[in-house]
Amino acid sequence: MGTVPFIHSIRIRYAETDRMGIAHHSMYAVYMEEARTEYMRAMGFSYAQAEAEGIMLPLSQLSCQYKSPVTYDDTLDIAVRMAAFRGARLTLSYEMTCAGRLVALGETVHAITDTRLVPVNLRRVHPALYAAFSQALEKEVKKEE
Repeated sequence: MGTVPFIHSIRIRYAETDRMGIAHHSMYAVYMEEARTEYMRAMGFSYAQAEAEGIMLPLSQLSCQYKSPVTYDDTLDIAVRMAAFRGARLTLSYEMTCAGRLVALGETVHAITDTRLVPVNLRRVHPALYAAFSQALEKEVKKEE
């Protein structure tokens, strides 16, 4: 995944584990959502602010590859990076580690819509958010070169 601009840490809670004491697979979608929310906040735009301004980011795809389990009280570090941005669609990648060990790889794809879930031209309706997403992608592309 290379160098990432943002890492969010989550301590695994007892209620998130299954009978085997391992973080339940369904929790990874929640972990990615929390990390994505904080990633946006670090860019200067909270989800609440974007939604208040009429911009929605509905999830259209989610994938997760589980590599190694985490258990109660482990700290899961989630690296988030902008993988693609095409004006009306946004793709984020997630690399989850625990004490340097790869735990999972994930990806989410989001449409960019108005409150009626109609795709919007983000450059036109919210130039500041368009610029923030574009700059985040530009930084990732430069890191890969």
